[in-house]
Amino acid sequence: MPKKKSEPEKVSKSKSAKEKLPTPAAKAPAKTAKSPGKPAKAAKPAAEPVLPEPEPADPAKLRSLVKEVRKPTRKVTPKAPEMVVITVEEISLRAYYIAEDRRRKGIPGDEHSDWVEAERQIHREKTSPK
Repeated sequence: MPKKKSEPEKVSKSKSAKEKLPTPAAKAPAKTAKSPGKPAKAAKPAAEPVLPEPEPADPAKLRSLVKEVRKPTRKVTPKAPEMVVITVEEISLRAYYIAEDRRRKGIPGDEHSDWVEAERQIHREKTSPK
């Protein structure tokens, strides 16, 4: 009978040995010092989701998209302000008509204000977009 008692003890010893072994969930990679020359391995990405196949595209729409992509892009540089040339003769003639209109309507004023108004009108006419 002593043999029977020894057998269960062996079983219990083997169970305790199994208990000492780490379980798969408890297995974790041991943290080791990273060597400066080797980069760390990236974790494996999860399985990519399966995407449905795209519908066939309309050839006419594709052609128009390709044309848009192929169009060269131009750099739009702001235009420098054009040099506006106003002659004294233009100003004096316009000032004369402004003065005549002002006198006919009986509006008070002087030659200087007529000249300034003539310059302003001519400048606006030459610089306004057509």
